[in-house]
Amino acid sequence: MKNRRVKGKTILIILSIFAAVKMLFFAFGLDEEYQLVMAYRNVRGDELFLTMWEPHQTSAFLCALLMRPYLALIGTTGVVIWLRLCGTLIHLGVSFYLYSVLRRMISGDSAFLLGLIYFNTIPKQIMLPEFGIMQVWFLTLLSLFLIQYYDIGVINEEDGIDTGAGSRKYLIFASFALVLEVLSYPSCVLLYVLVLWILWRRSGKRRFADMGIVTGICGLCGAAYVGLLLRNNTPEGLLGTLSSIVNGDITHSLSFADKLLALVRDILLPAALCAGIFLLSKAAARLTAPEAGRRRAELIWITALSCLTELCCWVVFNAGYESMQVHLIVFAVLGILYDIRCGRGREGAREASERRGHLRRGLLLDGIFLAGGALLAVLYLTDLGLMDSLPHAMTAAFFGMTIVTLYWEEKDRVAGGAALCLRAALLFWAFTAIFGKGYTLRSGTGYHNVLQSGGILKYGPAAGTISDYMCAYIYNCDYEDWQGRIQEGDRVLIMVDQVMNLGTIQYLFQDVEISHYSIVNPTAYDERLTEYWEMFPEKAPNVIIVDDWYGQLMTDPEGWLMRYAEGEFGYTSMEEGRYIRIYRKE
Repeated sequence: MKNRRVKGKTILIILSIFAAVKMLFFAFGLDEEYQLVMAYRNVRGDELFLTMWEPHQTSAFLCALLMRPYLALIGTTGVVIWLRLCGTLIHLGVSFYLYSVLRRMISGDSAFLLGLIYFNTIPKQIMLPEFGIMQVWFLTLLSLFLIQYYDIGVINEEDGIDTGAGSRKYLIFASFALVLEVLSYPSCVLLYVLVLWILWRRSGKRRFADMGIVTGICGLCGAAYVGLLLRNNTPEGLLGTLSSIVNGDITHSLSFADKLLALVRDILLPAALCAGIFLLSKAAARLTAPEAGRRRAELIWITALSCLTELCCWVVFNAGYESMQVHLIVFAVLGILYDIRCGRGREGAREASERRGHLRRGLLLDGIFLAGGALLAVLYLTDLGLMDSLPHAMTAAFFGMTIVTLYWEEKDRVAGGAALCLRAALLFWAFTAIFGKGYTLRSGTGYHNVLQSGGILKYGPAAGTISDYMCAYIYNCDYEDWQGRIQEGDRVLIMVDQVMNLGTIQYLFQDVEISHYSIVNPTAYDERLTEYWEMFPEKAPNVIIVDDWYGQLMTDPEGWLMRYAEGEFGYTSMEEGRYIRIYRKE
């Protein structure tokens, strides 16, 4: 049995390595490009909230930190794979920490499987440290630090009840994780209120001191961050930049009421799918298992139907990775239902083990609660729908399944054999997660799985990555056309519109100055650009690049930028590459 278990773990680890290697080399998407170029701007000297007006710029710190030594030693060539490798190692570290914390609550085999599944679950099929996956990392760490803080615990001397307030180093770590969570996704400041609520409920007589520690650390970090921003800016200038960011961002233009309406509408599909999975599983369990084993059969059916729904979308409908993540909701809800089944409302648990189990289930529920708050915070800012955003709350599924695991492992200790159904469910989820990470690509690209790959990006920052044939061909052509036509030190403005070949990654083809206030794709091209250049004359372009396929202009000739390029800009030469047109002013 032990040898079989070791062989099984070895197979899962090998498959996970293959999936991780795939993530290093396949595809290159808009959000990945956005994070990369945003960090590159900062490394080159563009200042946050001064010359940079990107809406997600607070998240650039990690990529910038990792990119800086690479650029100094090697340059931009291959920097995408380097950052993906760094992201993979960070994700592995968070996965291992999840395993080590859960190992205190559940068996080593179950904790191993949940840690491995976490390693094979990612928000956007992006492994580079991008704001989406960073938000998940720091949410995970925040939740785990709080769990450790209370799970270590102390004993109330008067009545012997575990108050759960343990080593405060974990509370300090949680405070810093919260700060980094907010930097990664600013709307996650909502979690500060939720963390205070958890502290109020769980810290007993230490609640005010604990709330003060979290508030103090967050306040000091916030003040230090604002102080850094004001080194080369003024309070009025900072507020003006914030206003420009809000007004200039066309990717998040829905009002709060519109977002609320969209959320209500988007809830219907996952709610119907969840209800269907639970009802079908209950019916299938009645048909396939005797009464004594129905609860186990239900768990198997719930897991199987959830994972098969994912696999069907990926394989049969050729959908991208994020398009169907209903299993994350199902497993979170399942954990809540199991907690109710365990009788959280019962008072006066007699044995210490029961008190500990009660506390741990409560801490895991707090993790689910924090994940739900994070999802709402992300939905407030993102331009994506609910289903695509669900992985931002993926920790809820892991904490939910940990509650399920606690239940079945306790049953196994009492009756024996009860944990087999649990192991089968976790293995089903593990293989599904590995397949999804290794086979699929991001939604919305028209290029949804590795079998559609047909070209290698040969040069520049994305060198060594694999894409579909046409994207790779155009990227390579554009890189070649830049050489000799664009000079180091040029001030370049590239017109990107999300749907054609041009991308902001081309700013890394040469050591050039970026002449747009924001490299988010898509972005605005209007009079705000001339206002920006008046504020920062050193940013005014001497080169403008637009989409042009073998002489056929792919940009609206009546758009503001084309009228500016061919009129007020005053170009002195115009050259056409294969897929770009270059206007230059001497």
